[in-house]
Amino acid sequence: MAGLTKEEREKRALEKEAKMRSEIEAKLRKEYEEKMADEVPRQSSVTSKIKSKIKIPLDTMIPVRSGVQGELIYLSKKTVGYQVEWDQYNSVEYVELGELLSMRNTNRSFYKNNWIFFDDTEEYSAVEIYEFLDVVQYYENTIVGDDLDKIFTMSLDEIKATVKPLSRGVKDTLALKTRNMIDSGKFDSMNKIKLLEKLLDVELTITL
Repeated sequence: MAGLTKEEREKRALEKEAKMRSEIEAKLRKEYEEKMADEVPRQSSVTSKIKSKIKIPLDTMIPVRSGVQGELIYLSKKTVGYQVEWDQYNSVEYVELGELLSMRNTNRSFYKNNWIFFDDTEEYSAVEIYEFLDVVQYYENTIVGDDLDKIFTMSLDEIKATVKPLSRGVKDTLALKTRNMIDSGKFDSMNKIKLLEKLLDVELTITL
């Protein structure tokens, strides 16, 4: 800057400082915009998921099946003296959605252990009902109802893949069903029985 006046040197210094500030601001703006561009799709996805959750009137009657071998009883904490009784596995009782919501809040084991599962109604699918109640996560890797019988016809690898992720409740139901199948002579594959004993963590009584 030799030969420049004091005023000219100060002017150039200010211009250099302004240019540097502008470059820094541009860099920060770019980083912010990139971050927001990454956040928007994720927020949109969450918003979309929330919007897709349908509203179901709480007085809707839901066909509820028992996922338990033998008798299953639900005692309401919402309505004094009200109870629901299922006399056997896969039997159906109609329960008001509001009561099922109370069940989720006061006795979530019915869902976590898959002690109950739903049929479709004329207006809503079982999946929509699970989603409304925020219990769908308990039914993503399970097998219930008549499909439980399919396990006995599966290969060893298929049985392992199917049974391993099941809830404790479904495993207990499967164990009882397996014992009944063995006792009645309808199931006698020793390899499958040994595998089920390991997967279910029970000793199955064999009556031949």
